[in-house]
Amino acid sequence: MATIIPVLVRGNTASKKYYFISKRSSGYASLDFAKVDFPQWKNSLENDYAIAYYDQRGTGNKQGNFSQGDLVLSTWIEDLHKVSLFLEKAYGAEIIMMGHSFGGDLMYRYMIAKGSSAVPSKYISIDSPVTTDSDADTLRWDFRREFLFNTANLKFTGINVFLNGMKYCNG
Repeated sequence: MATIIPVLVRGNTASKKYYFISKRSSGYASLDFAKVDFPQWKNSLENDYAIAYYDQRGTGNKQGNFSQGDLVLSTWIEDLHKVSLFLEKAYGAEIIMMGHSFGGDLMYRYMIAKGSSAVPSKYISIDSPVTTDSDADTLRWDFRREFLFNTANLKFTGINVFLNGMKYCNG
């Protein structure tokens, strides 16, 4: 039995513009997100665009025969590509990929891995981690560990601290 990757397409399919939603990993399935209409897109965004709700293989509402060995970034990137190609061909539509949380991180990795062969014409990131690492399969963990260690050991007394564009004064 092949892996089944359900995609719910809802909204204005005549617009020929499809938002392809890649949500975070296992916590909250995209199909459930669509059912409860959390951001109230059913009566807003879906009036002008079609939305394809999708979950990564092995998370959310995935079904079929797959192994834990399939639950890796390279497989998820290929799945994004295959679903994007399917949506583009089946509906003759422009694909706009929208990634939330881990889905956004996966979207960035897809962009890096696929380059000019990527299907979507535009990308939207919602609350996603960002890195400047150019290799989709590795991160600079040593640098991050050292940065976090050094940050945790700073002593803030009588200096201005800037966090997320906001100024805090200590002392």
